[in-house]
Amino acid sequence: MKAVIDTNVLVSGLLSPSGAPAQILDLVIMGHLTAVFDDRILAEYRTVLSRPKFGLTKEERKAVLGLLENNGQHINASPLKLDLPDPDDLSFIEVAVEGMCDFLVTGNKKHFPTRVIGRLSSFLLVVTPADLISRIGELYTSERRAEFFLSNAVGMDDYARARKEVIRMGLDPDAIPHHKPQ
Repeated sequence: MKAVIDTNVLVSGLLSPSGAPAQILDLVIMGHLTAVFDDRILAEYRTVLSRPKFGLTKEERKAVLGLLENNGQHINASPLKLDLPDPDDLSFIEVAVEGMCDFLVTGNKKHFPTRVIGRLSSFLLVVTPADLISRIGELYTSERRAEFFLSNAVGMDDYARARKEVIRMGLDPDAIPHHKPQ
């Protein structure tokens, strides 16, 4: 399956490691979902993730973008002439259509009206992260998600946050096999 991931989903997935947006990122990293993007989308990811209010270090941003680039598909999309509520979202539709994606995953479905998408593509669905997770079904156990959080922590501060999240999930982080960051 292929999907374009709206920036709001990426940010939410990084800030809340137990929600549906984080599960979307997990699917990408595990190779069950291919994130499709172009240079414009990567630039938006970089810009938004650099905002101080998100508290991500340069190393964390670099690691996240590296994971997406290494596990995703970079394309060059053809321009489309569409009337969208937010013209800045045009690149996401262009990439989804050009990349023949199954999904455009967003927290703002109203920015991608069905009347516009439907006439462009019969195969593209605009879904929220929760919609996509419910479509896919529960692929991973709580233990698998905990392993993912712990093993993919970038730095000791991130690892401490991952441990807290695993405890919040009702699991013992020390009982979960994982790789501790250095």
